[in-house]
Amino acid sequence: MRRLVSRSSLILSVAHDAFTALASVSDVIFDVLVVREFYQDGRTGFFLAGLAIFVLAQASYAFLFTATYASHARPAQRALCFVLAFPLAQLIPLFCYLETLELPWVQRFLTSFGLRCSASA
Repeated sequence: MRRLVSRSSLILSVAHDAFTALASVSDVIFDVLVVREFYQDGRTGFFLAGLAIFVLAQASYAFLFTATYASHARPAQRALCFVLAFPLAQLIPLFCYLETLELPWVQRFLTSFGLRCSASA
């Protein structure tokens, strides 16, 4: 019985994680589509507000990535990390989740760029 409960817990945990990741990616897609619709409909104020929120979110996620994985680096390296992370910033929460799983390929990816895993930071 104990094994059945732990297996059920694992399945539910993985399902929850997958649903959360899907919801996160879907949210970004729908946000872009809504801002695009504001632009196409000529609703400039809403378009600019939506765009500003999106850029602020990008900057926040890029800062999170830089502060978490490049805090040990020199200022110029941190600035470069921020600039490179910015275009993909909406995917950073998903990356952070994968990094917490301590997958070897994620750790190799980080160290190949001179970054540190969050567990060692």
